[in-house]
Amino acid sequence: MIERIASFRGALTALTAAAALPALVHAQRTPQPPHIMVTAFHSATGEKTLGCQAAVAVREKLADDNPQRILFIIPREDLKRALEDSGYGECDQLGANEAKALANFARADEYVEGYVTKTASGFKLDSRLFLARDNTYSQPLQVVEGARLNDIAGKFSRALDDVRKQIDEEKECYLLTRQDKPREGMQKARDAIRRYPRAVLARVCLLQAMDKAKLQKDSMFAVAKEILAIDSSSRPALQITSSWYREKADTNNYVGALMRLVAADPTNPRLVNEVIIQLGQMKRFALAIPVIKHAIAEQTGDVQLLSLGFRVYYGAEAWKDFIGTGEEIAKIDTAMLDSSYYYRMAQAYAADSQAAKTAEMFAKASQKYPSSSTWLLLLASSQRTAGQNQQAMETLKKALAADPKTKGIYLQLARSYAETNLIDSSMSAVRAGATAKDDTPLLATFALQQGNAWYKKGQASKSRDEFGTAIRWVSLSDSLQADPRAKLLIGASALSVAVSALQEAGPAKSCDLAKVSADNFNTVSMMVPGAGAANKEQAGQLMQVAMQYGPVADKLKTQLCK
Repeated sequence: MIERIASFRGALTALTAAAALPALVHAQRTPQPPHIMVTAFHSATGEKTLGCQAAVAVREKLADDNPQRILFIIPREDLKRALEDSGYGECDQLGANEAKALANFARADEYVEGYVTKTASGFKLDSRLFLARDNTYSQPLQVVEGARLNDIAGKFSRALDDVRKQIDEEKECYLLTRQDKPREGMQKARDAIRRYPRAVLARVCLLQAMDKAKLQKDSMFAVAKEILAIDSSSRPALQITSSWYREKADTNNYVGALMRLVAADPTNPRLVNEVIIQLGQMKRFALAIPVIKHAIAEQTGDVQLLSLGFRVYYGAEAWKDFIGTGEEIAKIDTAMLDSSYYYRMAQAYAADSQAAKTAEMFAKASQKYPSSSTWLLLLASSQRTAGQNQQAMETLKKALAADPKTKGIYLQLARSYAETNLIDSSMSAVRAGATAKDDTPLLATFALQQGNAWYKKGQASKSRDEFGTAIRWVSLSDSLQADPRAKLLIGASALSVAVSALQEAGPAKSCDLAKVSADNFNTVSMMVPGAGAANKEQAGQLMQVAMQYGPVADKLKTQLCK
């Protein structure tokens, strides 16, 4: 698209040299009349020929109604040649930037764009007049209808004649304001408004002059509101009102003005960027998302818009859109694949229940940043989540070898060993972490959680081995960080072992079971007195049972172990 717009320069240069040279030579001697350009109108039905035919009818009518010395209508053949030399067809419907480029290269002062549609009784033309110097300046024309295209062309010509009553004074306003004479410019703008009361162009120039004269913003806001009453999509007026609403902390009206701004020019990347940033800062993601989606769809491959969408979708936690945008960025611009990109993409994949993709992101990050063990830790965590415990352990060993002081590495290693039922290795990892001072409180909590899990398994299975494993885990936790909860859990586990062994020792006449029972009753007696702070009532119950049956276990041990 940009290349095609740029090609207008060569085409129009040739056009100037060939067809317009006599006119330009003559223009050096006498003042040139304003030049106005009419290209093919857009058609709501998508019919190129209709828009083209309407433009021809309008162009011919304007030429008939306006002597060239008063208003010069850029001829159809000149435009056709310039368009075709640039790769366009005469009937192609130009975008906003393309139309402005053509107008500038054709040396038009003004140009007309619009939409022509078929109606039950004929045709309707909805159009506006643009200033070629800045296509944010435009004036809506009266909507005209007629049974034939020539009919709407005639009505259009009269409407344009009315609108252009403001043009001379508007131009003087513009020039005076540029010459640092804003007060005089303001007077010219007001003269233009008197000549044409519905003047938008003159009021926009008035705003510029008022701004340069540093008048109160309230006065400018009042003029902007007048403009919006005539043209609700005027960008200059919307910019003034949005700024005013923002300063007044009128959030709802401010957001409304922003949305109208971007609706008025949805393919302007700078404007879209500004509006999206403002909406994002206000956390209005529901409004920002459709704007950025439309902009990305209209300008495929625009890295700036993709980057903006990447941030918006992340803030909105719209994970599927975020993932799609991130994957598109990876195809177009690998320079954007920094640590933040990998982390956020992994987060999005995880939120979207794509465990393998989460691990893939962390793996790529660890390859790109090999000196950082953090990425290996994240990779290991994602591997564990995906059920790949063996791979997770290998990854953690790499991280440990790369930097033994990496925070959290021993805890992850302990988790991975525990999940593969390598209890001794898991406990060794916890002890090694405590020795390395790798967040001992977290390691103690992990050991306590493991002990509690094994205690519940023991309750379900009545297995003394599982209660024994619970005691080992909780004892480890208590050795790292004394905790009455740990002492209570040790007491409960030991009591379960003691009672079970006592019940079997007598009938089996087993010295070993009698010893197990007596030793565990003894453990209850030692640990539970320190557990009252965790649960006084439960601690009392444990002690009561131990005091009642502990002597029985001791007596049985004496009898059987002679």
